[in-house]
This record gives sequence, structure tokens and C-alpha cells, in this order.
Amino acid sequence: MKHSLKIICLLLLLNVGANQTIKAQSGLGLVLCGGGAKGFAHIGVLKILDSLHIPIDYVGGTSIGAIIGSMYAMGYSGKEIEQMAIETNWEDLFSDEADRNLIPFYEKNLMERYVSTFKINEKGIKLPEGFISGQKILNFLSEITLDAHSLQDFRQCKIPFFCVATDIGEGKDVVLENGFITTTLRASMSIPTAFSPYVLNNRLMIDGGIINNFPVDVMKERFKGKIIGVDIQKGMMSSQNIESFTSVLNQLSTILDLNRFNSNKSLCDIYIHPDIEGYSTMSFNAEAVDTLIKRGERAARLLIPELKKYSCDDNFDTNRTCLREFSILNNRIFTVSEIRVTGQKRNSPNYVRQKLGIEIGKPFTLDKLKFGIDKLYATNEYEYVSYRFIEKDVLEIFCKERINNSIGIGINYEKGTSATVLLNYTYKNLLFNGDLFSLDAKLSEYPGLKTLYVLDKGAIPAPLLKLQYNKLGFNFYNNGKHVGNALVNFGIVEAGLNSTGKNLFTIGVAANAEIYNIYDIINPPTSIAPNTKSETKVYYNYKLYTMFDSRNSSILPIKGNRFYASVKIHTDNFITYKKELPMLSIMMLNERATKLSKRFTLLQNQAFRVFVTDSLPPTLLRSLLGGEYQADLYEYQLPFHGLRFTEVVAKNVILAGFGLRYNIYKKNFVSILGNVAASSDNFMFKDKTTYIAGAGINYTYLSLLGPMQITLSYSNISKSLISFISLGYRF
Repeated sequence: MKHSLKIICLLLLLNVGANQTIKAQSGLGLVLCGGGAKGFAHIGVLKILDSLHIPIDYVGGTSIGAIIGSMYAMGYSGKEIEQMAIETNWEDLFSDEADRNLIPFYEKNLMERYVSTFKINEKGIKLPEGFISGQKILNFLSEITLDAHSLQDFRQCKIPFFCVATDIGEGKDVVLENGFITTTLRASMSIPTAFSPYVLNNRLMIDGGIINNFPVDVMKERFKGKIIGVDIQKGMMSSQNIESFTSVLNQLSTILDLNRFNSNKSLCDIYIHPDIEGYSTMSFNAEAVDTLIKRGERAARLLIPELKKYSCDDNFDTNRTCLREFSILNNRIFTVSEIRVTGQKRNSPNYVRQKLGIEIGKPFTLDKLKFGIDKLYATNEYEYVSYRFIEKDVLEIFCKERINNSIGIGINYEKGTSATVLLNYTYKNLLFNGDLFSLDAKLSEYPGLKTLYVLDKGAIPAPLLKLQYNKLGFNFYNNGKHVGNALVNFGIVEAGLNSTGKNLFTIGVAANAEIYNIYDIINPPTSIAPNTKSETKVYYNYKLYTMFDSRNSSILPIKGNRFYASVKIHTDNFITYKKELPMLSIMMLNERATKLSKRFTLLQNQAFRVFVTDSLPPTLLRSLLGGEYQADLYEYQLPFHGLRFTEVVAKNVILAGFGLRYNIYKKNFVSILGNVAASSDNFMFKDKTTYIAGAGINYTYLSLLGPMQITLSYSNISKSLISFISLGYRF
């Protein structure tokens, strides 16, 4: 009986194999060329093929051709792929930036200060392998290939499929037709220097277009029918047209692939070459997507008489003429019985599952899963985090761990000061999981050092330690006139406990010592700038504070709040101030950005700092009003448009401001700014109150070195036009 069953099974397998061989002898194969954004033209060709009811029996491609080809092979219609292309925010997709509101609280601002960041491993400084590690791309590919996650043989797709990548170690092209389709596509599209290479089956892979960008020969080896080839290359460019980094890469790829491309082109039975003039591999804006799709349609229409010969209603999947909602994927309901965690070593699988937020046996949507993946990536523990459904109810999370320590380099120049270089060393998980050690060194005319150690345990109070030294230069004014200046060596030693919540806020208590070494005070004595010889003052303080930060960016935010409030007790001997009651100050700073439209953002801010006690604090403990932004190095300074840095020194200050920012074009912004303030030595602002009004206009350009800013402002105190120029990130 068993012997008979074996014979029957063998005959069935032979019959299936025979059917597959017959199918491979006829019909149409489709090969889609690589070429970045120019590949949107492929979609237009697919729409025409669908409209003519032309069945495709085999699909192959490289890079963007592999992505679009795989979607078509899995059953997406040309119209559905078009919908995906139009709805996708491609510029965001080609970015590794995590959602700022998911990044651990104390890491938010550390990440927005550097021109370059380099990881450090056991061999030394590690240069980046590409501008983009591909986190968002990888999860986009996971989404579009969702129904093929468990598929191991791509020939089992609705239409058999293959793609091509390049093994950079061996210098050979590799045909990929089995494995996990998501990572296969990621390997095929790893454009050198743009994307980091991808490790697949222990081989380091880059874009297949480096060696075989138009793999018609690979199709010919696997398929004996007619072949349609869609070519989106420009061919060799003249030296006059090589004007950018991307054009250099395009030319290099064309040179390496030229002989093979010409041979592959000759193998096509139907050759379609859409007009892609005026567009490049990086043309991912909405206008380019729409235009390139239409150009693909136009190129295919020119060949309709030839294509119609292959029209066949019997073998054509009529679903390809329908349009299903691409976004419906996000609303699908999943339930899993197991969550497997692979790739990570430092953190436990439970840590990953907790951050993911998916519970076994409880239903969840794809949107919720993607949000969990985003949370894991935002921890900065991983180079990338991917997911796949090994089986219908088995979810696998793969985490590629990030190197723990790094060096960051930032630069800054401001009018009136010398240029400053920031060198930062950061080490995560130094002593415990969840801790952060950061060391800043500022190299300039006014040097500084800052060390921060913080352990983030969420709502559980955890230690925070800070050491800081800065050399500061202060200019003093009286009614807008310069009356003196001083150089100050300023230091802080601080220890405390803090708790964080949802990466958005922190609350803490701390004790610190503030050390001031004051020297070189110049000009005649006044009540504001006393003529003093070099002296050292130490103040011992206790504070309760809270911070909240929901901004989408610390640089030109378009939405969100930044809030800081503190209650601080100041003493000169841990208990009293000048043998009397200690001084008590209260401070609040609130900044809000509200997006009004695509180009307009409303800016609002309010702040105050007051001393509740009667004692008159020394000059450097009072509120210092002025400057275009709040310097990280000095807590008591409040910015004010129309005043020079620390132009007004007062015991008590209250202010409010507003602004309207307009995005002129891409990275160019202009803002109209205004603010009002009151300063007084009286807590209730009753006697000797000074009222201040100021306004300004600001232009900002987001350069590769950081924001370039030019501001012109005026106030009733300065009574003159003040200019402010800066370049680089603030630190």
C-alpha cells in the first residue's frame, strides 16, 4: 500500500513539473530595470498591460524594478501600485529619523547638534557604510509584501519572480528567488553610499544594478517565452551633464553595466523605453511620481499594436483591472500565538516584547505593529528593527543591535564670537540597561566641558549626575548703553533623582553647587556692573523641576510644546543666605509651535522668573534678559527679540512673545517675531517696573552644517537695530 502511494505521489509531481515546463515554454516574461525614482515609469507600463488584459508569466527586476515587479508578481494591479506610489511619503521614507516623541527624553536634544556622528567599535572609529541604514524602507517593504512573508520560493508567487543583487565581497551578481522576500528586496536596492549594504545569507549585498541593472539574460535562462523589457536608464551622459553626486553614481553604474546592458537589450522581444528626461534616481517628489507614471503609459501605448498580440482574457487575472484600497492593509486585524525575538543580545526578549506593545492572543492592527516597531527603533538601541509573519499566527521581530558608543562633531559661529567646535562622546548602557553617559567638549575662545550621566527607568526615580564648566563673557548695559563687561568661569556640580514618562516629560529633584569665578570687570562701577576684583562665589541650591517636550524638532518645529518649570532654593552655606532665610525663585518657560498650513507656522512663548523672598540676589543669580535663543550653558538667561544677550538684568521678569514663520521654498524660512516683557525688583511688579517691547525679522536656511540664521531686531530699550548672524547647531 505504502509503495503504491509513493508511485501515485511521484506521478503527481511529474505531472505538476510537466505543466510548469509547458508554461515556461510560452507566454510573456517581464523584466523591469533599476533606476531609483525613474522606476515609477514601470507603473505606467503595468497599467497599460492590465488594460489590454495581457497575462504575464514571469517577472524579474533589479532595485526599484525588483520592488515594483515583486508587487505585481504578488497580485497587485498596476492601478494599486500607482495608488501606493502616490500615497507614500517618499522623502520621509528615505530618512532614518525616528519620531522625536518616541526618542528617550534625555537623548532628544543630544541628537540634534551634530554635523556628523561616528560609531566606535573595538577597531576604532567606524565610518558609516551609507547615508541611510534603511529602517523605514525595510518596514515599508514588510508592509507591501505582507501576504508573502511565509513564502520561501518566489516561484510560488501568483507570478513566478526573481530579483538581482550584487555580492560586494565577491564582485558578482546574485540571483535571488527564495528566502524572505522583504530582505531580498532590501538587498537588491542597496545603492552604494546612499544605503548601507545589507547582509543576506552571510553575504554583504548592494544594489544589483552595479553589475546587472537590466537582467534580461537571467530571465532568458529561466523562461523560454517572449520577453518584455522596460528600460529606464539614460545611457551615458556627457561630462557637461555630470553635475551632482547622484549623476556621478548613475554614470559609474552605467559604465560598469554597459556591455551587459547592450547584450540584455538585444535579448528583448518587446523593448519599452519611457522618456525619463529631466528626472533622476532621486526624483521622489509628488510631481515626479505623477509625471513618470504617465510617461510610462505613453511609452507602452506606442507599442499597443505589438502588445495586443499577447492579449488573452482566459489567462488574465481580472482582479488586476480593479482598484482595492492600498491603505486597507493598515486596518487588517491580526492575532498571534507566539512572538519570536531574534538578533538582539543586550536586552531580553521580554524587553523587546514590552516595547512592541503586542500581546499574545489579543487582536492588533498593522498600524499598531508599526508603531511598536517605531518605538523599538527610537530607543537608539538598534540599527534597524524588522518584522515578519513566519506563519499566520507567529510573529518574528529581528533586531540588529547598534554600536553603543559614538563620537559627534558639531560647529557653531555667532556674530561677535569666535567659531566653536563641539566634540561629544556618548556611551549608552555604560553601567545599566537604559543609562546614558555624555561628555561635551567645546573648543573656542570661551571653552566648556559638560558631563551628563542619567539612568532612565521610566516612572521609577533614578539617578542623574551633571558636571559642567563654561567660560562666559557678559556685557552689561544701562538703558541700552554698554557700561561694562566681565569674564566668568562658571561651574555646576549636580546630583539628583528623575523620573520620565512616555519619553515626553521628566520630573526630578536635585541639589547642586554653582561656582562663579568672576574677573576682568571693566568700566566705572554701577548698580548693575560693580567694579570688582577677581573673586569666587559658591551657591548651594535645591530644586524641584519638570520638563516637557513634544516638539517634532528642536530646530524650526512646526508642532508641539517645550515646557520647563522649577522651584529653586538658593543658599550660600547649604542652609541660609547671608545668615538669613534662603532665597526662593520660581521659573517657567513655555514655547509652542502650531502648524497653520503647509507653509505657515504660528509661534508662541511665555516665560517668567521671580524671587519670592525679599533678598536682592547677586547679579549673576538674577534673570538675564536678551538674545535670540536660550543658551544651554546658562539657565537664568531668557531670550528676547530686540535685546542683546543679557542686556537687561533684573530680579523679576515676565514676558510673552509671538511669531509667524513662512516656509518660502524647501529649506528657506522667514519669520516675523514680536515680544513684550516687564522687569522689576518687586515680586508683584508694583514699583519701578520697566516695560519692554521688541520685534524682529528672521531668515533661516537649513544647511548641511546646520541652520544659517540672520535676524534684525529692535526694542524700546536698545533703541537701535540689532543684527544677529549664526551658522551651525546650538549647544
